[in-house]
Amino acid sequence: MNGYANQIASATSEQFLLMLYDGAIRCTTLAVKAIDSNDIPRRAYYLNPALRK
Repeated sequence: MNGYANQIASATSEQFLLMLYDGAIRCTTLAVKAIDSNDIPRRAYYLNPALRK
Protein backbone atom coordinates (compact mmCIF):
# COMPACT_ATOMS: atom_id res chain seq x y z
CA MET A 1 0.00 0.00 0.00
CA ASN A 2 1.30 3.45 -0.84
CA GLY A 3 0.91 6.45 1.46
CA TYR A 4 -2.29 7.69 -0.16
CA ALA A 5 -3.97 4.29 0.03
CA ASN A 6 -2.90 4.05 3.66
CA GLN A 7 -4.47 7.44 4.35
CA ILE A 8 -7.74 6.33 2.78
CA ALA A 9 -7.78 3.00 4.59
CA SER A 10 -7.29 4.65 7.98
CA ALA A 11 -9.67 7.58 7.42
CA THR A 12 -12.91 7.99 9.31
CA SER A 13 -16.06 8.31 7.23
CA GLU A 14 -16.01 12.09 7.80
CA GLN A 15 -12.39 12.35 6.67
CA PHE A 16 -13.11 10.21 3.62
CA LEU A 17 -16.06 12.41 2.66
CA LEU A 18 -13.86 15.48 3.03
CA MET A 19 -11.23 13.88 0.76
CA LEU A 20 -13.90 13.26 -1.89
CA TYR A 21 -15.12 16.86 -1.72
CA ASP A 22 -11.55 18.19 -1.86
CA GLY A 23 -10.89 16.15 -5.00
CA ALA A 24 -14.12 17.30 -6.64
CA ILE A 25 -13.37 20.95 -5.84
CA ARG A 26 -9.80 20.62 -7.13
CA CYS A 27 -10.95 19.02 -10.41
CA THR A 28 -13.74 21.56 -10.88
CA THR A 29 -11.37 24.49 -10.30
CA LEU A 30 -8.95 23.13 -12.89
CA ALA A 31 -11.84 22.54 -15.31
CA VAL A 32 -12.97 26.17 -14.94
CA LYS A 33 -9.45 27.34 -15.76
CA ALA A 34 -9.46 25.10 -18.84
CA ILE A 35 -12.85 26.50 -19.90
CA ASP A 36 -11.52 30.05 -19.51
CA SER A 37 -8.58 29.21 -21.76
CA ASN A 38 -10.84 27.34 -24.23
CA ASP A 39 -8.93 24.08 -23.70
CA ILE A 40 -11.70 21.53 -24.34
CA PRO A 41 -9.67 18.30 -23.90
CA ARG A 42 -8.27 19.50 -20.57
CA ARG A 43 -11.74 20.62 -19.49
CA ALA A 44 -13.09 17.13 -20.12
CA TYR A 45 -10.08 15.56 -18.38
CA TYR A 46 -10.78 17.50 -15.17
CA LEU A 47 -14.54 17.71 -15.32
CA ASN A 48 -15.30 14.01 -15.86
CA PRO A 49 -13.70 12.87 -12.56
CA ALA A 50 -15.40 15.71 -10.68
CA LEU A 51 -18.79 14.53 -11.93
CA ARG A 52 -18.10 10.97 -10.79
CA LYS A 53 -17.13 11.95 -7.24
